[in-house]
Amino acid sequence: MKRNLLRTLIMAVVAVGLVSAAHAFEGKTVTFDNGEEGWYAGPDCQTIFPEGGNPGYYWNFASRECDSSWVVRYWFLFWNDSDPAFIGDYTQKGPVRLSIDVDVNRYDYIPWPGADPIPVEQWRNLVFEFVDYDDPYVDPDTGFTWNWTSVLYVAGPFPDRTEGWKTFEIDIADPSATELPEGWSGYGGPEDPVTFASQLPPDRTFADVMAGVDELRIHSVEPGYFYSIAFLHDMNIDNLSITRLPQTCNGLDATVFVDEDGIVHGGLYDGQPYMGELHGTDGDDVIAGTPGDDTIQGFGGDDVLCGYDGEVVAPPTRQRVVAVTAEDHVVTGSAVDGVVTVVTAQDVVAAEALDRV
Repeated sequence: MKRNLLRTLIMAVVAVGLVSAAHAFEGKTVTFDNGEEGWYAGPDCQTIFPEGGNPGYYWNFASRECDSSWVVRYWFLFWNDSDPAFIGDYTQKGPVRLSIDVDVNRYDYIPWPGADPIPVEQWRNLVFEFVDYDDPYVDPDTGFTWNWTSVLYVAGPFPDRTEGWKTFEIDIADPSATELPEGWSGYGGPEDPVTFASQLPPDRTFADVMAGVDELRIHSVEPGYFYSIAFLHDMNIDNLSITRLPQTCNGLDATVFVDEDGIVHGGLYDGQPYMGELHGTDGDDVIAGTPGDDTIQGFGGDDVLCGYDGEVVAPPTRQRVVAVTAEDHVVTGSAVDGVVTVVTAQDVVAAEALDRV
């Protein structure tokens, strides 16, 4: 006896893209409930407050003597050189995401003593710098020695002091890359003779630095700029985090995926070794498959399913099959809006109805 189970149109268009990999590195988030945990802001007055963070505890540092007068500085700088979660060999951590929440109380420029302060936070940027102190470069022509080698990423402008907390994120998709990723710059070698921009030494690569990070700095010193000693700052910091870089499907962070150790994260088989099947939940899921043969089932909800490589193109239904490679078996959605099919590269699948015996 046949039962007409499905009368839903599903269009799956296979394209080429990238489903990012994950690594077993679990990461860490510093919320300041347990102190600074290795973070230090030099001569600034540093205080942890139990309320007002994002949420709860937060860390404040300001360019002044505690309970005393303000002190102008070139910039602000804080760092960690002791917590293994934030330093060490990033090529072994795998793809990671770093994030931080920042709230500005003040960031002012004082053009001359006694002048009215000029707010500058929206014109200054937050910078991440990964520092390697080993084997600094010596210029063979001049004998000049740089004190360290580093790679830097400008994460964007600070929030206005009236806006509250802002989250900054940077993704390091491939710490083993030899070339500097887009948006990154280097320090520790001779300047570019044309642009005068700082550069890595000629014998060092991005991967070399990331394999030996001795210190993670977060500051407002942008490469290529010069600063006068005329700035006052008062900053709140919360949720300093480093985590594995999430796998993605159609530009969305996957809620169900397999890590590099073969363990399933999310869905029906959460925490179990991968056995070829990924199952979603009754809610909305984003499921990223593997380069191998997968059976993927979304169940209920509005799901996005990636076999491997690609992106959604104009999905007309709630269940969206994305970029499925040859031999992947995809079961999309529930009995209301699903279709069982085998999709191969460059196939377009349209099913108006599917009967099962």
